[in-house]
Amino acid sequence: MPEEKKDIDDLKQILRYGSDEELKDFLSLLHPADLADLIEQAEPEERDRIFRLLPPEKASRVLPEIEDWYRNEIIKRLSHNQIVEIVDEMPSDEAVDLVSELPPEEARRVLEEIEKEDSEKVRRLLRYPEESAGGIMQVELVSVRANATVSEVIEEIRKKREKVQDLHYVFVVDEDNRLVGVLDLSRLLLAEPDQRVSELMKTDVIKVRVDMDQEQVAEMFRRYNLFTLPVVDREGRLVGRLHSRETAAKMGEKPTGNARAINYRYQPIVRMTNTYIEPRSASFVDIISDAVSYTHLTL
Repeated sequence: MPEEKKDIDDLKQILRYGSDEELKDFLSLLHPADLADLIEQAEPEERDRIFRLLPPEKASRVLPEIEDWYRNEIIKRLSHNQIVEIVDEMPSDEAVDLVSELPPEEARRVLEEIEKEDSEKVRRLLRYPEESAGGIMQVELVSVRANATVSEVIEEIRKKREKVQDLHYVFVVDEDNRLVGVLDLSRLLLAEPDQRVSELMKTDVIKVRVDMDQEQVAEMFRRYNLFTLPVVDREGRLVGRLHSRETAAKMGEKPTGNARAINYRYQPIVRMTNTYIEPRSASFVDIISDAVSYTHLTL
């Protein structure tokens, strides 16, 4: 029996005969994308029960994976408190998508009740045209100065581990926040703790302007086969970043090339030389920061 068919059969059985605790345990085992597929095949009342039992953090990762029609129907049936909790857990680009789908009064109330910092990010992004890079970018990122050491970069990654997901590059900025380089995490993994970012970074940065059209952004991802693109304003100041996966999804495309392998939460064991690092959680940032520390201790 195909795995997806088995999952939907299991879900139907638990929804019909299982307790809330059994359902919660089953939902916790599923990847957000797989859970989204199952939710699309459930009845409206069953979806209500699933979202009632999902922790806000997991719900915030499942909802963007659901097809537009089903997602809109689910949002209509969520309580105000559920929406607030889910938006509070979302990265800025996905929060903007959800808030923009709400009635104006509901959107205003949600923005008043989420954390102030998150609310300001969402309000700022809502000012950009919907079809522009600014309208789909994420403002959560890691940026450092060129004179920072590898140890300092790792500490910055750790500090932002809860907010910054899908991390592939650390951006390098000057004192005016102008983008001057990027640091690939693979180079960071193998660098000495006291090495400076200026020794490791690449200065020929492919970037997009905040007012660039989404079609042009998608073409940049296809042309250069990138996972992430930094977004800058007219003065070259770093204002956000774009992911190939999310950009393709928002344009109704399927990710191509390496983008298909990208998920915003990672489950694998990371292999470096002859050492295996098993993450404590599924966060990619956890994997990187743990791996870097472990590498410096063992190499």
